[in-house]
Amino acid sequence: MVDFIAYQLLQHGVLPNTTIAIVCHSKFLLMTLLHAIPILGCRIFPLPFHFNSEILQQLLITARINCLITDSITINKHPKVLIIDARQLNINVTQINPYVNYSRALTLKDIMLFIATSGSSANPKIVMLSGDNIAAAVTAVRERISLQTTDRWLLCLPLYHIGGIAIVHRCTQAGAVVVISDNSDGAAIAQALITHRCTHVSLVPAMLARLLKVIPKPPSYLRYALIGGAALHSSLAQVAIAQGWPLCISYGMSETCSQIATLCNPDQNWPGQLVGMPLSGIQVRIDHTSGCIQVRGKMLMVGYSNPQGYSDVYIDENGWFTTNDLGYIDANGQLWITGRADQVLNSGGVKVHPEQIENLLQSCPNIVEVSIGGRCDPIWGEIIVAVYVGTAEPIAVETWCRQHIQSSIRPRIFIKVDRLPRTSLEKIDRNALRALYSTYRTNNSHD
Repeated sequence: MVDFIAYQLLQHGVLPNTTIAIVCHSKFLLMTLLHAIPILGCRIFPLPFHFNSEILQQLLITARINCLITDSITINKHPKVLIIDARQLNINVTQINPYVNYSRALTLKDIMLFIATSGSSANPKIVMLSGDNIAAAVTAVRERISLQTTDRWLLCLPLYHIGGIAIVHRCTQAGAVVVISDNSDGAAIAQALITHRCTHVSLVPAMLARLLKVIPKPPSYLRYALIGGAALHSSLAQVAIAQGWPLCISYGMSETCSQIATLCNPDQNWPGQLVGMPLSGIQVRIDHTSGCIQVRGKMLMVGYSNPQGYSDVYIDENGWFTTNDLGYIDANGQLWITGRADQVLNSGGVKVHPEQIENLLQSCPNIVEVSIGGRCDPIWGEIIVAVYVGTAEPIAVETWCRQHIQSSIRPRIFIKVDRLPRTSLEKIDRNALRALYSTYRTNNSHD
């Protein structure tokens, strides 16, 4: 099938050394293209189909896209780019595969994959990953998480996200089965887990919360539930651990081809923020000036794409990449994540970490989810805002905060919503929250 898809792309006019963007709803076709495109000597750039035309246009320019494979009619008029209708690609496995010249195939040294960062709080960057980056990441993860030919990994994450693509590469190396779920709600994930007797699953915290409402206890054959993509609150983790879910709490990013550190089978008293030991082959240290986490290793990206080629200015002369994540390494060598440098608030001259307040508010009665941010204020600099989901009324939450949170880091504005705004990757949409803060009128005092 892979050869046949590659042959069809040649027939459509795809040339070697081409960067091919893909906007496609079918995970099965996308997974096939992940294998077919590199054997043509081309790079692949899977893109979210929810991006608006302005962001999409900028990404296509930044990545120097030569070809676009899409099943979306809304972007079929992009100039100077070869457009291929994904709906015309035949994925019938009964076809006799024609000969494809593998001499054009990319090597491990070549850049193989472009990934757009989530863009939850800023414009997305384009990460460029080589075959060596991918291979190093797969090897490191498989040392921490056992994966055999008899295993089945449920893919419910999107394939334009590094967490989803990493599953495909891990299973390809191990000869394991990828089970595709096109629906990320709790019922669909539960059904796929049970129907296909999956041994592995990757989830973001919001998916885990929905899944627990459908099947509180895990199936006996599930060995690993890898949690990543966003911070996992200790209250949700403790519920899952108590029910026997085999959690693996991970920390990673597109720039390192997925995971940096992973903690498997945390105990019932997992405190939050602890993500375990760094994986084999990756070095981690803390920048003492900024408090930011720095990483180095073979899975670290080549650089970010730009119209001139690529930029590695974010990687220093010794190979260290400085992240926007804050953290520390304890005496046992384990990594803790304490927040984001680009989300630290300054209220009345006090630096406030949103994650610290969010963890405290998880103990407030009748709050299900909460996100902390700041609204610009001419006197305070930023007023701390709590946006939450739950049955508690704002006055009750404010009263609880006065009793349990010190004044210097206490929220002054409380906004009750039906659901927190999220990106397609289930991360909190910080841009949407800032828009909410700016238009919200309140009589809350700021004392």
